[in-house]
Amino acid sequence: MTVTAAPSAPPMALAAHHLRLFALLLDYLFIVAGLKLAEQAQLGADWDLRLATSVAALFPPWWIAAVVLLFVLKDIGGASPGKWVMGIAVRRAGDPRQGSGPFRAVLRNLALLLLPAEVYLVFRDPYWRRLGDRWAGTVVVVRKPEFPLIQRAFGLSILFLGFIMVALLVTPWNLRRSAAYRVAYQAATAHPPLARDLGAPVTLDRTPAMELSLERRRARLVFDAKGARGRAEVRVHLLLPEGTGSVRAVSSVDVEPAAAPGRPVQQAAPPPR
Repeated sequence: MTVTAAPSAPPMALAAHHLRLFALLLDYLFIVAGLKLAEQAQLGADWDLRLATSVAALFPPWWIAAVVLLFVLKDIGGASPGKWVMGIAVRRAGDPRQGSGPFRAVLRNLALLLLPAEVYLVFRDPYWRRLGDRWAGTVVVVRKPEFPLIQRAFGLSILFLGFIMVALLVTPWNLRRSAAYRVAYQAATAHPPLARDLGAPVTLDRTPAMELSLERRRARLVFDAKGARGRAEVRVHLLLPEGTGSVRAVSSVDVEPAAAPGRPVQQAAPPPR
């Protein structure tokens, strides 16, 4: 690839370094937040039995490939989401009034794989171009925003609030898809002292507190139980099998209800260590 010559005259309103840095950080947050939500949504049933035993399991190839692809494609429209918020855009170096176009946008972002060198060149180049800008013949300039800063900041807040709301919906859904949850719920509802001391019918909350330790292959779920004669706290201890297993492979279930109003609930022996 050839390096284009510098423009004959400095383009007007070059984007300051801090604006470009904030835009890059925002793009990173957008991409990672979106991919993490996608990762959580596709965990599948019995995800807690699939232990992470390698770097490839912690950082799957599809996740790394998606990060690289999204960073390469993020400026195709002339401005990534982060650049849109910061009020800057990628333009052609010879004529900053023209957009970069899809090809130039992809070409300049391929150089992000050389990020340390990119950062160095941004501060050394008289037109604040990084290596990708030299390859593609582009510069980053301050554009006239379509919306005031306060509206762009409000839109950014709404977007991140949407990420949080989706995460709040996905988290309990994944909890109920785990093998530990299903076995613990079945064990708690089948525990005779609950119906005897709390009074039938006994109901358990569907979103218990869960502590999962994959390294020790243990899990603990805490349910709030409600019966005709009062309430209780039910603690279910689980031992997860080694390696990849199924829900039937979960063993050593121990239900420990807290004392309910009236007579105390009988407690089972703790799980073996």
